[in-house]
Amino acid sequence: MSTVVFRRPPRQPGPEVPRGELLLESPPEVPEQLPRGIGQMLTVLPMLCGVGAMTLLYRGGQSGAMTWVVGGLFGVSMLGMAVGTFSSGGGRSKHELNSGRRDYMRHLEQARKKVRRVVAQQRAALDWKHPDPAALWSVAASKRMWERRITDDDFAEVRVGAGAQRIAVRLVTPETKPVEDLEPLTAIALRRFVGTHGVVSDLPVALSVRGFSRIVLRGERAVYVDLVRSMLCQIATFHSSDDLRIAVVTPPERHGEWDWVKWFPHAQYERRVDAAGPVRLVFDSMADLESLLGEELTERPRFTSAAKALTTSPHLVVVLDGGEVPPSSHLYGNGPLGTTVIDLSGAVPRDSGSWLLCLQVSRDELQADSGKTTTSLGRPDRMNVVQAEALARQLSPYRLSQQRLAPAPLARSSELAGPPALAVPAAPAGARPRAAGQQ
Repeated sequence: MSTVVFRRPPRQPGPEVPRGELLLESPPEVPEQLPRGIGQMLTVLPMLCGVGAMTLLYRGGQSGAMTWVVGGLFGVSMLGMAVGTFSSGGGRSKHELNSGRRDYMRHLEQARKKVRRVVAQQRAALDWKHPDPAALWSVAASKRMWERRITDDDFAEVRVGAGAQRIAVRLVTPETKPVEDLEPLTAIALRRFVGTHGVVSDLPVALSVRGFSRIVLRGERAVYVDLVRSMLCQIATFHSSDDLRIAVVTPPERHGEWDWVKWFPHAQYERRVDAAGPVRLVFDSMADLESLLGEELTERPRFTSAAKALTTSPHLVVVLDGGEVPPSSHLYGNGPLGTTVIDLSGAVPRDSGSWLLCLQVSRDELQADSGKTTTSLGRPDRMNVVQAEALARQLSPYRLSQQRLAPAPLARSSELAGPPALAVPAAPAGARPRAAGQQ
């Protein structure tokens, strides 16, 4: 198999995550009901006097049935005017309340449209940055392959699942009077609006592998092994083998489960060769890995959460799945800076601190366990071995540069990587590399 030299183009900017605030108006207040004063009561007095005067004028000293009919009509008229006078204020208040309610519902509808646009932009930006594992093959066949440099802020960020996150913009609720003074319907509508749109469901959830020295996984083995496959495939798709290396430490009986990793350029150590080409970074014990890398590990300072990220050497990601780890290992406990051990044993040391992250994995939920609190991260990502091997084979021929391999005796790891026919051989001498990245 020939080597394909991939020339990374400048990184393409993706969709931007929206920022800012969305101001919400205050619900209308309930109009105050003013008490009936003596002045309002006196407005009926002229009506009574007018009715009495008209009655006396019409009677003219006469008596009869017509007199009583006219008097009754005047009485009903007076009563109607009095009722109209007392009820006119309440009708006006109800009309104003209904009008304010309609205006506020229109305001929430306009705000809802803005929120939906923000959510669509937020989802597009996160899906671009952390695509679904099933779509990684399309990234590996494009100019976005290996786009993250070791100096980028999102270097070694890996998607682990999909879950609920806060909306990108801040919903600013107004300062209002006490709830009992607000119009009930609009106050409830505002509370439901903030509760519904303040959190966006099913967004990619990512963590920074470079931010931890050790990541421990617990739970159902079949599920968290699928999650680790997804993490490794994302690492290999977005980061070059010059900036990041992948190694596996596992006992011989589990080599078949991790045999697909050898196809990654990131898992091939170009400075050493054996009969099958570059040495595959698959070992029985951590001591063998450290012996191969030598000063690349021993000269690094210990990891601290406050230390600046190491950008002068490739970051090393080690999958530890039951392999032997001697107490004198440099990768034991809090390892060197620029290294991350993904430990599948589920064991958390007593002296663990901020350098360790524990993930509790089940089929439906992924949780980050700090020992005191547990935070739900959503639904874990999964990738089966067929998908992982297909992606690894797709990436296997690519290199950033044509490195010269130094001859060396057969390495011990050649016995661990499977039959030579399945390994990726080195490019033959004098082979003309083909340019890639022009898809």
